[in-house]
Amino acid sequence: MAHQLVVPDKNAARTKEVDIPVSTGKGDARKEDTFKETLPMSLADAIALEGEKEVFKRYLNSLVIYLQGKRRVAMGEKKSGTGRRRAAYMESLGL
Repeated sequence: MAHQLVVPDKNAARTKEVDIPVSTGKGDARKEDTFKETLPMSLADAIALEGEKEVFKRYLNSLVIYLQGKRRVAMGEKKSGTGRRRAAYMESLGL
């Protein structure tokens, strides 16, 4: 049986403030920064805050990027030592 999603009122949505790292460039031109942002704690909270259509669009965008990455790996050789680290903000949200 499918779990039913209960979307709270926008004012009751749960959020958490997290640190998000960002960087640009490489080598000497590399710049790094960390900024604070408030993120929803669950899918239901995200829908309450952003709306169903916006959350679905973001999901599709993320899914396409994920599928493109899988295809890139299948098309080429995987280099040892490469890969992305798990985002600390995901861990702070319990994901």
